[in-house]
Amino acid sequence: MKLSIPFNWRNDFLESIPRDSVSSIYGRLHLDAAGSGSGSVLAFDGSRKEMAEYVAKINKSGYRFNYIFDGTCCDNLEWTRKWQENVRCFLDWLVKTQVSSITISIPYLAEIIKKCYHTLGVEVSHCAQVDTLLRAKRWNDLGVDVITLAPDAVSGNFELIMSIKKALRCQLQLVANEFYLSQSTSYSAYSNRSSHLTQEFNQIGSHRMLCKEGQMNLCLERTIPTSIYGLNQLK
Repeated sequence: MKLSIPFNWRNDFLESIPRDSVSSIYGRLHLDAAGSGSGSVLAFDGSRKEMAEYVAKINKSGYRFNYIFDGTCCDNLEWTRKWQENVRCFLDWLVKTQVSSITISIPYLAEIIKKCYHTLGVEVSHCAQVDTLLRAKRWNDLGVDVITLAPDAVSGNFELIMSIKKALRCQLQLVANEFYLSQSTSYSAYSNRSSHLTQEFNQIGSHRMLCKEGQMNLCLERTIPTSIYGLNQLK
């Protein structure tokens, strides 16, 4: 069994990894075009140039680097020319940086990458909530290389895992230590909120630093419409 682990952006990290147990390392910038539904606790807050240097070190150490691009909601901007141009420029940079693969949640991104970026592997995030054979088949038909199954749905369900594995061309990946609350009703809401907070074009994302510095009240005041009422005000 091989693990895919997050990078903590420290120079001594690669030396501490048990080489026989790890196949790939993942990470992301704090802000980009698609954002991340997985959160940004370990996201890199430096420049693209600095990140490229880290990726070069990872590649030199014999590991694959997987960029997390798994935002679950882009406010429908993915259908606009400007958003598509921004994404294409960013994907061009990832290829130039020699990133091995990219994790996504939006099917449209899988289509773009598979058609235009043949050197990039495509992995499906757990945020895509692939929890049935039919959903897995649809992603498989898009040509993805790896599908991360929805943790709550497949945990301990070996019959479902094996039925999906036998029916697909692509590989399957399981989450070893899910950080969401089990069976949480806020799963989708959290993923969408996290996506907006990590998107460079999003108004909420532009106030990310306020949240990072703990000024949550100020952040909410700037991003939530004044027409929204508290529960105690609803009739």
